[in-house]
Amino acid sequence: MQTIRVIASKHYRHKPTGRTASIYGSAPWRSDAEAKEWAIEVSGFTWEHVDFSGRTTVGLGRVPAKTYEDAVSQAKRFCEATGAQLI
Repeated sequence: MQTIRVIASKHYRHKPTGRTASIYGSAPWRSDAEAKEWAIEVSGFTWEHVDFSGRTTVGLGRVPAKTYEDAVSQAKRFCEATGAQLI
């Protein structure tokens, strides 16, 4: 069974410059001192999709929804089109 669920969309933000980086890759800093310059921010809502083989994808290739309700609405459309279950 494949599933989809709505989750908070998070990213790292570099406080001095405003640059952003994915929380799903390697850490964007190179030292403990640099780590203090980065913070995790929430920027809307995205989707976590688990396919039939158990592989997880975050984002579905879309810009995060601004509201939880909008994200749920889009998830329901995705479920209707693919047979996934909204959890």
